[in-house]
Amino acid sequence: MQTDIFVSPLNSTMKWGIIMFKDELLLKNNPMKIKTKIKMLPNKVYVYTNRSANFSFFEISQILNFLQNVKNRHKLSLLPIIIDLGCIKFLDKLSYVLLECICYNLIVKENCKLRIFYKGRETIYTAGIDMSCMKFLNENRDEFLKKFSFEIYRKHFRRIVKCENLTGEEICYITQDIETFLKTWGIDDECSDYISVVMGELIDNAIEHSKTDCLIDIDITEEPWVAPDGSEVYGVNIVVLNFADVLIYNNLMRKLNSLADSDVELPPRYRNAMDARSFHSNKWNENYNEEDFFTITAFQDKISGRENSNNTGGRGLTQLIEALETRSDDSHCYVLSGNKAIRFMKEYLSQNDEQWVGFNKSRDYLTDIPDEICIHKCTFHMPGTAYNLNFVLKKEENNNEQT
Repeated sequence: MQTDIFVSPLNSTMKWGIIMFKDELLLKNNPMKIKTKIKMLPNKVYVYTNRSANFSFFEISQILNFLQNVKNRHKLSLLPIIIDLGCIKFLDKLSYVLLECICYNLIVKENCKLRIFYKGRETIYTAGIDMSCMKFLNENRDEFLKKFSFEIYRKHFRRIVKCENLTGEEICYITQDIETFLKTWGIDDECSDYISVVMGELIDNAIEHSKTDCLIDIDITEEPWVAPDGSEVYGVNIVVLNFADVLIYNNLMRKLNSLADSDVELPPRYRNAMDARSFHSNKWNENYNEEDFFTITAFQDKISGRENSNNTGGRGLTQLIEALETRSDDSHCYVLSGNKAIRFMKEYLSQNDEQWVGFNKSRDYLTDIPDEICIHKCTFHMPGTAYNLNFVLKKEENNNEQT
């Protein structure tokens, strides 16, 4: 391993001046938890050595803790840093996209002389690692920065949507671009329509609620994989994320609590949601709390966290997942905000007769709390909101398209 060649990222940063707003919150909102001894090579290079076979949020927390230990001594730009992951299995797409964001922040915001080494063991969920911008980081910093911000190449679609550029027209263009990309690579019309429309909704919501930039990344597996039943399947893997001080539930919680304390007559759906909160509050526990309640409420039909809207809501995503689940061999879908992830699982997403989604097998949002499997607590704190959507879709034999 070479440790003596480090290129200053300053010129690259100036050339590719696309700064992802608030990615610095990754370090700010994940302070040092454990003070550890930091490995330093004789030529004064800090080295983080990964000890895990798999890579997910725990490993992200470990890297951030290492960086905080270095920062506790001096500026991160003072001495070079190596992140050595070894032979690693990334558990999902969001895991390595967040690692890309950490690297980007270190180079652009911290002016850090960084190198990263890894050999990824691919799964159908993480085949996109082969197209990751990280493979350019050590030898071509300009290319890393360029591809971090934008790429449409082969079966990879990547874009940072700038907050200040977002208009209804821009959302329409992005939606059309995503739809065209998916159809070009054989995703059928219905799937492409569903995915592109919901992606547009997620981008719009992320920027509208947080007032920060949004990163979107889609990959489709290059070759068909063989499922246990012998059929050919493809992976469609999606990440949508934004870094912000605002978490997914903040605006809706503030809005509903404000409405409840006012003399304004609540619309029926919002009144029902507040009644549900009264019931759920008696069931708070270590795994499920008020923030989790407002997160699942954000995905209810005709419920919105927008200040001046009482008529629209976030059912688009759960409808997308329901639709794709009917044609999917497998899926791995969740939203991460703060230190909680809400998992989207087919058997817990069905609407009842009143169009509520309970995130439980009883399909009861009003008088039953979500099943424990749907809520996961993690050591990493996501500043903002990140969606990980992985689908395994069968290849249709008669027309060589996916369904």
